[in-house]
Amino acid sequence: MNYMIGIDSGGTKTEAIAYDLNGSELARCQTGFGNLLIDKKRGLANLEEAMKILFDKLDEKYCQIVVVGLAGLDGGNFKAELTTYFSHYQPDIVFINDAWLSYYALVKEKDGCLVISGTGSICIGQKGQETARVGGWGNLLGDEGSGYWIAKKNDSAAS
Repeated sequence: MNYMIGIDSGGTKTEAIAYDLNGSELARCQTGFGNLLIDKKRGLANLEEAMKILFDKLDEKYCQIVVVGLAGLDGGNFKAELTTYFSHYQPDIVFINDAWLSYYALVKEKDGCLVISGTGSICIGQKGQETARVGGWGNLLGDEGSGYWIAKKNDSAAS
């Protein structure tokens, strides 16, 4: 049976879900963080482990495409490196910023805005062909409103 995989990989966890071509869920798994800015070696290993789990369950040769929404993708020049690293796998693997993966899933092809406050924070939007982005650059450049930022504020207030 032909299928596709969608992966949401952030600063806390990587969740991978395989769907048949009608959109019905076939299998899912969860591994550790995938944000390469945290630890590139471990992030790659977690991302690859998630794909391998689903490939082992469903047979890689039937996978048509893998779409990976990856936190931290824009913080380094990772697209070319990721494409090379995963090139030995049979299906096409597409890497996009995790915020845009969520945006396309929720807003579809309409104009809109999406705010995410998870381990990190980002706000993105689209009107017509124009896109905009605020944040999503990691804790060193500013992640105001993120879980990380809130924890730091709580630690400061407690001391």
